[in-house]
Amino acid sequence: MQLAFLTNINPTELVLIAVVAVLIFGRRLPEVAGRAAGHVQRARRALTDLKRESGLDEELRTAREAMREVSNPSLLTELPKLPSPSTAIRRVLDEPTPEPPKQQPPTETDSKSDGDSPS
Repeated sequence: MQLAFLTNINPTELVLIAVVAVLIFGRRLPEVAGRAAGHVQRARRALTDLKRESGLDEELRTAREAMREVSNPSLLTELPKLPSPSTAIRRVLDEPTPEPPKQQPPTETDSKSDGDSPS
């Protein structure tokens, strides 16, 4: 884990920070620095345990693997070429529309068979 604010500090600024720390803490500087390092270690351990116990660690690992699979360019060559939406729409519009079947007018025999009721 990298601390973001340390990437933009030049050597002159580091010397200035060290001088101010010596002026403020004096002979107690090693003791204070040791305590601060201990607190940072305990906080990191607690955060790691929390991730592990909550299942967040496994979820992050799964998400990273999925991102690697998606960003793998060799997988893109295996995908079939799909037509663009405009090509698919054009193809549908160019197809002839089937004509509905014509209905024949009823004949006399059809009307006699439909009317089975006695008259």
